[in-house]
Amino acid sequence: MYDRCRECVANNAAKIAKAAGVDEEGCHRLHDRALTLIAHFPSDNDISRAPYAMSEVWADLVDAVGPDPYAEVKSTFERLTTSLAPRIRSVVEASDDPAPLAVRFAVAGNLIDVGTPMGFTEDRVAELLDSVPSLAFARDDSPSLIERASTARTIVFLADNCGESALDRILIETLHRLNPSARMVYVVRNNVILNDLTMDEALAAGMDEVADLMTNGDADYGAGTLLDGSLSPEFRHLVEMADLVVSKGQGNFETLYGRLHDRLYFLFMAKCQHIADVLGVPMGGLLCLENRV
Repeated sequence: MYDRCRECVANNAAKIAKAAGVDEEGCHRLHDRALTLIAHFPSDNDISRAPYAMSEVWADLVDAVGPDPYAEVKSTFERLTTSLAPRIRSVVEASDDPAPLAVRFAVAGNLIDVGTPMGFTEDRVAELLDSVPSLAFARDDSPSLIERASTARTIVFLADNCGESALDRILIETLHRLNPSARMVYVVRNNVILNDLTMDEALAAGMDEVADLMTNGDADYGAGTLLDGSLSPEFRHLVEMADLVVSKGQGNFETLYGRLHDRLYFLFMAKCQHIADVLGVPMGGLLCLENRV
């Protein structure tokens, strides 16, 4: 585990505690406790360590911060992106080439994340989404993603943060028009972790209207897709057999990159300097990456 990731996880513990109303002394104590909890992770260059560490820290924090300390934040950003969705959908549908634009909007929505040092506001999210048509990817494998989507029988989407589902829905609708016979499956976290999407929130967003819904079955608090954890057999079989897996978010990238198969694509924004450095892209760069196995 990289040293800067270790400190980032501990800082997140304090940030979560602060969001839950814990006083300054308590936040400092939980920061130090997090460092102790994750001390067993080896110091190496494995990028998957941080999500596993964050999962352990979250499980420990639940008693201090409650089961869903970001409930209000999640609701706020779901409402925001839902209100913006009709305008975004119109822009995508009016495009001469809607699929790449829908991918770009889905990636840009990944900005909405309380677990990063970038910070975010409603105004910033709205401003970013307005600028999407003119933005370029830092790394762009979307042509091969779209080509695979055009012939896939099953397309699996691994959801990430609340607030992104409205943009994910536009991508699913766009790919479905490209390939009407494809089965779309939208997978959410099984348990509350950070501001990630769960089944209740996916249903509230109407995602069952455009895709089959399921959870990853993780019995723990997976801050990503923890293949070495307690994912359900049904989920494992689904992602192994799918013709295309579209993975949202940095946590899923950290835990899945280089694993599974090359039918896996990562859509996310590089929201920490460490991941940006690893990939050789600028901080905040938009990424559509084909998995390398």
